[in-house]
Amino acid sequence: MKYIILILLCLSFCSCKKEPLPVQNPDYEQNDELTEGNPDPEEKPEEEPGEADEPPTFFLPDGEHIFNHDITACGVKDPIANFPWLADLIEAAEKDTTLYHAGRIYLEQYKGQDLFVICWFADSRGRWFVDCLGNDFVTDDYSEFIAASLKMKYDVIVYANTAF
Repeated sequence: MKYIILILLCLSFCSCKKEPLPVQNPDYEQNDELTEGNPDPEEKPEEEPGEADEPPTFFLPDGEHIFNHDITACGVKDPIANFPWLADLIEAAEKDTTLYHAGRIYLEQYKGQDLFVICWFADSRGRWFVDCLGNDFVTDDYSEFIAASLKMKYDVIVYANTAF
């Protein structure tokens, strides 16, 4: 009961105003000479036309998606064209309007084996490692693999529809 009263007491003192309360420091004396000519901190600088209207780019514009046909994976040149599972995955990403397939596909190696790393932002798996047949990568030593995956550079992009 005393907590309910305390909460009600706190609520009665809370202000519903959205403006911040001025802070007064009795030991501070304002010097008007120092503030003359200085811009008002509440005043916002003028923005260039269109500058505020454009949000930061997350998706690459249509026509600028990355399709890397100049790589070899698992001994096969151009895996996008030659691995049907990868072509299907990329096609699904290109057609997706739900943002599930927003992200990138990288090519990495683990102990000499090529792996595709699928990084869809909305996928609960985070980074998803796939072998050359399109199967989830399986290893006997996951702790070693996780340590190795943290050292991977993720610099060979196979496909991307996002800027990062």
